[in-house]
Amino acid sequence: MLKFDTRNKKPKLYNLLALTAAVAVVVALLVRGGAEEYGVTVGVILGGFYLAVLVQLVFALFRQIQFNPYSYNTIYYTGFALVVLSILVTQIVLMVR
Repeated sequence: MLKFDTRNKKPKLYNLLALTAAVAVVVALLVRGGAEEYGVTVGVILGGFYLAVLVQLVFALFRQIQFNPYSYNTIYYTGFALVVLSILVTQIVLMVR
């Protein structure tokens, strides 16, 4: 059961910025050397990144529902989580092929 808490502890997703920057730097360094050599490695890194973003968005969604279930952030977190889920599934399908 969800508890509604109107205290000022709205979820923040600043850690996604740091995670995105780190993954972008690692993938850029790997691709710069040659995409053919590191194709699987880049795919695994991106798959893990999408999974981490999805988990953080789902946790932020639940924290946002506890903070204020009737806000636009609830819709944003749900929508972005669904988009990242579809990207993750696409990434997995492409890696399997």
